[in-house]
Amino acid sequence: MSILDKFFDRILKQGTVFRDKRYLSIDYIPGELPHREKEILRLASILGGIIKGSKPSNIFEYGPVGTGKTAVTKLVVRKLLEKTSQLGVRFGYSYVNCRFYRSNYRALIKIAEDLGLRVPKTGLPTDVIFSMIIKKLENDYALFTIVLDEIDWLVKFSGDDIIYQFTRLNGDLERAQVSIIGITNDVKFREYLDARVLSSLSEETVIFQPYNQEQLYDILLQRARLAFYDGCIMDEAIRYAAAIAARDGDARRAIDLLRIAGEIADRECSSIVAPEHVKKACD
Repeated sequence: MSILDKFFDRILKQGTVFRDKRYLSIDYIPGELPHREKEILRLASILGGIIKGSKPSNIFEYGPVGTGKTAVTKLVVRKLLEKTSQLGVRFGYSYVNCRFYRSNYRALIKIAEDLGLRVPKTGLPTDVIFSMIIKKLENDYALFTIVLDEIDWLVKFSGDDIIYQFTRLNGDLERAQVSIIGITNDVKFREYLDARVLSSLSEETVIFQPYNQEQLYDILLQRARLAFYDGCIMDEAIRYAAAIAARDGDARRAIDLLRIAGEIADRECSSIVAPEHVKKACD
């Protein structure tokens, strides 16, 4: 038996502090987001007209990294999709992470694919893709929301043409309507936009403030109860992770610290996650 076989067999035999590590993933969106009730209701109040079939305002969300902008947005639009499905309102949305889809063309393809359209790998002219999108919207949707996360990456890399085109799209639609949600941590983002885009957007704003230490502790406690077995993480470890992340008010970093601390505890064959594991995770 090779040294690697022995090593992997030992991993299989040893215990773990994790009940389910996915609860410490940035992709996991809880059904409730502690200390973001105000922002959730603000976003829901703007989008709420969808339930009655009316187009909501375009929205820009601002706030530092790890303040819950993406999580709040995904929670609200998913709940809206559930509600509109129950009511028979033809609503849909596309989520585009502009850090990865940072060109106008790639973002457009992602939106088309979320609409269920098949775009040839060889590519098509953008006007042809827009024609396909318009036809799909008219046939299948009354309202469609486009979420552009980290929208500043798209604009800085590729300009604001796609934003302008989507804000003007409603003029070409007869039975459907489109709205945009832009998410950014750049408070100067509007300065990068052309005047004609700003005029077409007429957006409303939602501001996200950094979390404080006690708020981060509540968030981590919620996640820890789901992710770790009972008694496998010390309260002091959770508080320590919250204190470290509170320097920037970053919940994403706080959750990552807990996950890595648990992985270190597993590697050290420890049955409990202690503050020392959080310190090593931070290092």
